[in-house]
Amino acid sequence: MDKGPQVFLHVIDTTGPGGAETIFTQLAFETKRTGNKTIALIRGDGWVKSELERLGIDLRILDCKGSFNVKFLKQLINIIRDEKVTHIQAHLLGSSVYASIAGLVSRVPVFSTFHGFVDVSKSERFSFLKFLAIRLGSKAVVAVTDQIRNMLIQIPVMDPKKIFVIANGVDTNIFKPANEFSISPLHQPIKIGCLGNVRNAKNYPLAIQVLESLVAKGVDAELHIAGDDKNKLADECRELAVKYGVSSRLHFVGFISNAAEYLNSLDIYLLSSSSEGHPLALTQAMACGVPVVATRCGIEHVVVDGQTALLAENENADSVVEKLMTVIGSEELRKKMFVLAPASVKNSWSLSSTLMNYLKMYNI
Repeated sequence: MDKGPQVFLHVIDTTGPGGAETIFTQLAFETKRTGNKTIALIRGDGWVKSELERLGIDLRILDCKGSFNVKFLKQLINIIRDEKVTHIQAHLLGSSVYASIAGLVSRVPVFSTFHGFVDVSKSERFSFLKFLAIRLGSKAVVAVTDQIRNMLIQIPVMDPKKIFVIANGVDTNIFKPANEFSISPLHQPIKIGCLGNVRNAKNYPLAIQVLESLVAKGVDAELHIAGDDKNKLADECRELAVKYGVSSRLHFVGFISNAAEYLNSLDIYLLSSSSEGHPLALTQAMACGVPVVATRCGIEHVVVDGQTALLAENENADSVVEKLMTVIGSEELRKKMFVLAPASVKNSWSLSSTLMNYLKMYNI
């Protein structure tokens, strides 16, 4: 029986840009595109707000600061009741807790998505109570990787039968090689790039150390980092580059509006992270056919070592340098990645598959 249009409320407590935020906006647009009333609840200005406005999504702004904001919870429940919401989709731990409690009170099904290991950190305050709320109030819990699901099911209060894996996908109509027929020759200097906001898990100090080692070996290289760089950690990275004598070769480019264009400008994409779930930038780079060197930081399920990327030991600069030197020195390897990596993304990490799996979960 046709249930007719549903009313979706999408909730996130970060402002982006980032992988979770990208999936948040794309999923909100998909529920709207398929004929359902769609509302997005966000915490304030930023990339997420701009993207929702660009997509024509009805949005609400509520500040949810504080360890437990009762006022925010009451306002959330009021929105659910006033708008006659039928489905709530929450992303990341904080939003999932609030949405689960509100859904439990309002008797509306909640779907909570976990995008990274930070969401299931053992050091999280009041984690037992937070995950109890999610178990009681969420109809389903989505992990974007098998590894995150395995961590979730190890939490005693969680119900394994409610936890499913839906991988974050990439729009291969946007993320594709600039020239589908041939890989470009290496730039001089060689342009190595990262994409992701400057935060601890990205381990950009390791990338800067790697840059210093490459230059010491006589490699004419630059490191470009795209993402929010207006914080103390970014300043520390700049100071580290001065210490290593590579400040003229380190370029923080800040937020970029066209990630596909940026990625296609690179010779090599470097993922230097110490911990990741499924970073969207990794599959975006692969979809563009950019050769990838990545640390073994939790992304081993995404790539095939030696075919779609080269994997280095985690937090090991010498290992990363070795893999980068291999890519730089082998045009044959770069060409192989150029062919195999985009095909892998199309087959396993497409956005269309991600959205279809969410709609199936919603049973609409």
